[in-house]
Amino acid sequence: MHGLSPTTLIIGQLLLVFFIAKIVGEIFHRIKQPVVIGEIAVGVLLGPYVLNWIQLNNPDFALTFNVVAEGAVIIHPGPF
Repeated sequence: MHGLSPTTLIIGQLLLVFFIAKIVGEIFHRIKQPVVIGEIAVGVLLGPYVLNWIQLNNPDFALTFNVVAEGAVIIHPGPF
């Protein structure tokens, strides 16, 4: 993964987190627990606090991450 661009790495890492969070959320739903707890647990486990698989705090990614975050804000449908 070292030869990939920062944009590819960020989007890949975010997709990984979203995909696993949805799977774990579905498992929590089936065992009648709050889905959001499972999704948050995935973020904590995969993030820099436990397994450190997701490394969005790399200074080289700052500009790219800001662009992706701003794009997400623009396309967000509005209040829940």
